[in-house]
Amino acid sequence: MGPVSEPVVPRITSDTGTIDALDKRQAVSSSVGMTVQTFTGTSVTLKCQTEGSPKPVVSWSKNGQSLASKGRISISVDGTLTVRNTRAQDTGRYKCSAKNAIGETSEASSVYIRCEYTYFT
Repeated sequence: MGPVSEPVVPRITSDTGTIDALDKRQAVSSSVGMTVQTFTGTSVTLKCQTEGSPKPVVSWSKNGQSLASKGRISISVDGTLTVRNTRAQDTGRYKCSAKNAIGETSEASSVYIRCEYTYFT
């Protein structure tokens, strides 16, 4: 019989600050906790790195509504959320929650998706 690990409350590794990708159209990847600004037609990846014992179950929500892997949204087994082919309506507050038998914690990112305007002279 192996060593018994003590139960540990979930913890999420997060960052703070802003990623402003409005100078070029590119995919953006960051840890949850960051504020992200980018254009439509790109992709946004938010990583939710967790620790805890038993291993926490990760879930995502946007503006309080539960998210699942479907269409342009994918959530990987490691808790990473990716929104592909971003649209203006993808703007919102994305929250990662980590829960196990001992407790629950969460971190959130604000994501702003801007339309790129073309000016005609």
